[in-house]
Amino acid sequence: MSNANACSGMDLGEVQGHAHARTPEDMRVIGRELGEQLAAGTVVILTGPLGAGKTTITQGIAEGLAVKG
Repeated sequence: MSNANACSGMDLGEVQGHAHARTPEDMRVIGRELGEQLAAGTVVILTGPLGAGKTTITQGIAEGLAVKG
């Protein structure tokens, strides 16, 4: 299944704004702030090359959502 077909028929919503992270801690803070604003059931798709910071921002999002574990 291609990426185009995977999203077929889905409302992906609108992405607004941008952020620049110079350090992993900056990336985590951005994730935390994003997590604090997410509603239950919101789907977030992170893409990027190896080492782009996807795991770090995900850890921040989890902190913002108060995920335990």
